[in-house]
Amino acid sequence: MRSMHSAARRAVAIAGLAMSAACGEHEGRDARDVDGASGSSAATSANDETAGSTAALTAALQDGERTAIDRLPRGGGHGIVVGGCVTCHGASLITQQHKDSAGWNKTVTLMIAWGAAVAPAEKPVLVAYLTEHFGARGAGAVATPTP
Repeated sequence: MRSMHSAARRAVAIAGLAMSAACGEHEGRDARDVDGASGSSAATSANDETAGSTAALTAALQDGERTAIDRLPRGGGHGIVVGGCVTCHGASLITQQHKDSAGWNKTVTLMIAWGAAVAPAEKPVLVAYLTEHFGARGAGAVATPTP
């Protein structure tokens, strides 16, 4: 599972670099100047290829995130997670963690302080949902892969 997360992190990093290059942010140069000759067909071809790769990678990441969100357990708190948590980070960041009630309470408090869109009345519902579905595992428990 660790290699799967590493691969995902690499894909996101590559997408960020590709997007930076496509937007002309690579080393402060215009994207057309990648080969030093503004407007050259080689630079245009490279930019087209980068844009195509970026679009494909972005679509794949979006599909993967939609699937991860769809796999979140239904029930009280699900809507809060979708509306207040995965607007800032991926669902897998939640599903890979397993905390007791105190741990989730501390995490939710911190996320709210950082601007998560969770109303004070929603906090206990959210903590209960996270604890029920992503609670602490006992010592020696075998980790199950998360989608």
